[in-house]
Amino acid sequence: MQLLNSDFTREQRFLLAKKELFPKQTQADLAAKKLRFMDADILHTAKINEAGGGTYEMLVSTNDKVVGISDFDAQHLENGQNVGVGRIRLAFGKAAKSENKTADKVKYTTLFNDFPVELLRAKLIVKQDSKVLTKLPVERFTTGKMSEKTQGEEDVLHLGTPIVLVEQKPINIQLEFSSTSGIDAGTDDYFVQVRFIGTETSSK
Repeated sequence: MQLLNSDFTREQRFLLAKKELFPKQTQADLAAKKLRFMDADILHTAKINEAGGGTYEMLVSTNDKVVGISDFDAQHLENGQNVGVGRIRLAFGKAAKSENKTADKVKYTTLFNDFPVELLRAKLIVKQDSKVLTKLPVERFTTGKMSEKTQGEEDVLHLGTPIVLVEQKPINIQLEFSSTSGIDAGTDDYFVQVRFIGTETSSK
């Protein structure tokens, strides 16, 4: 979709309204029509076995960008990549510790009954520049049955207010548990997968 197209989606309109947050070069490229919009589906997955009471950092500064596990380089998006997020999918997966599976080898579900109770009661927090962009109970992201549609269509939470993730600025993806309890995975490994779905900027 070209930038001059008047048929903007909600995420595209929101992204353009926040363009002053972009680095100066990206703003200049936008004005010079050197950027375009693409559909975005930004993924991050973390093993949460060590999540205790309080706030657990899912995205850390030592994070590596790996296909199927994370689309973030450390805590950042790529240069020129600014994302208007209108939908978020949060899913849970587990595997026996003895299987020693990596995050990309685990099946993920949004089914309420498959989530550990302590995770259902936690909150998902997304921050950038230490500013909270969204803070919602994990339970809001669950579904009553397994989706039969493509992931990202039916089993996502549509945000009432879109958020913007800006290039080059550190991003925090956190789970906030009660102060007295965290996760007890027992003999399993627990994983949480978050997908930010919407529109992103990209070079033409």
